[in-house]
Amino acid sequence: LRALPPTLLLAAGNDPIAAEVRQMAVRLHALGQPVAHYVYRRTFHAFLNVPGAPQRGLALSHLAAFLQTRFREAK
Repeated sequence: LRALPPTLLLAAGNDPIAAEVRQMAVRLHALGQPVAHYVYRRTFHAFLNVPGAPQRGLALSHLAAFLQTRFREAK
């Protein structure tokens, strides 16, 4: 895990794997790896793929900001 680049984890609040996503965020943070972890309450697995899903716009904004930062740092 130490070799991973900065990591963005987006988790739906009502997702069967939400606990695993949280565990990964905790492990990365404990290793000193840069990690951004967001949980979107009242959402379901794969909500990003569903236009009009609750909090989809917010999650896409977090994704865009993360990518903009990474691209800026790569220059």
